[in-house]
Amino acid sequence: QGLNEMIGGGFESGRVYMLLGITGIGKSVSLLNLVYQLKKYNKNYKTKDPTKTPCILMLTMENTVVETITRLFDLSTNGNLGMANYTIDEVLRKLREEGELVLNDDSPIDIVIKYKANKSVDTSYLYTLVDDLEDDGYEVICLVQDHVKRIRSIYNSPDLRIELGDIVNEFKVFAATKDI
Repeated sequence: QGLNEMIGGGFESGRVYMLLGITGIGKSVSLLNLVYQLKKYNKNYKTKDPTKTPCILMLTMENTVVETITRLFDLSTNGNLGMANYTIDEVLRKLREEGELVLNDDSPIDIVIKYKANKSVDTSYLYTLVDDLEDDGYEVICLVQDHVKRIRSIYNSPDLRIELGDIVNEFKVFAATKDI
């Protein structure tokens, strides 16, 4: 609620939001928590295309998918034992029941987690990723990328300052073009 107040009521399509902080302060887990909260508190979400399933896409370039899912498990189930202490069936049950991570008419938003290695893709990959998900029946309603210095600009500037500015601008164009 506090974040919604700070940003004037919630996230808007076509906009870019950045969380910045020093190493180890919890940026990635905060972003994952945002993903979880967006799914949990946007019940009965309707897509622009009624034939598509809404999804929040998390592109992680810092943590593996397993690390990300483990964190999501801990966030959504208030777990402090970690997934390793449960069977797969128990993990799935806890995610569905305690974490409310289910897909149904009341809670239609899916969470898709993709991993790419550091500097392995540039921002043009965002279009490919979203287009592929659209082909698979999804409508991406939010994209979260967890480390801006790990994705490359399409312009490949040797100056880090300019590179980061280009990346943010490319994210802005992407968000506006895709209305995400």
